Amino acid sequence: MFDPVSYAAGLSNIKWKQYTLATFVGSIPRSIFYAFFGVQLLGGNPPDYIASLSPEQFEAAAGQFNLYFYIIFGVLIVMLALASFLSKRITKESEKNRINEKKS
Repeated sequence: MFDPVSYAAGLSNIKWKQYTLATFVGSIPRSIFYAFFGVQLLGGNPPDYIASLSPEQFEAAAGQFNLYFYIIFGVLIVMLALASFLSKRITKESEKNRINEKKS
C-alpha cells in the first residue's frame, strides 16, 4: 500500500514537510500493530536465544543495536536537512527563472 500512495504524493503538489509528517504519523499505528503481533506470536515470552544470553552478552547486543540505531538516525537527519536545503534551492531557482521570463 505504501508504493501507490508514495507515487501519488510525488505526482501531486504536496509539500515534503506535510508528506513527511503524514508518513510519520501514519507509520505509528502500523508499528504498534507489528509490535503487538510479534508479542502475540511469541506468546509474551522472549525467544529462547534472547533468554539464554548472559547479561554481558545482552549488553553487548544492546550496544550494537544502539550503534546501528544512531547511525540510521543520523543518516535520516542528514537526508532531511539535505532535502530541505535542496527544496529551498529549487524554489529560489524557479523564482529566478519566473522573474527572468517576465522581464523578457
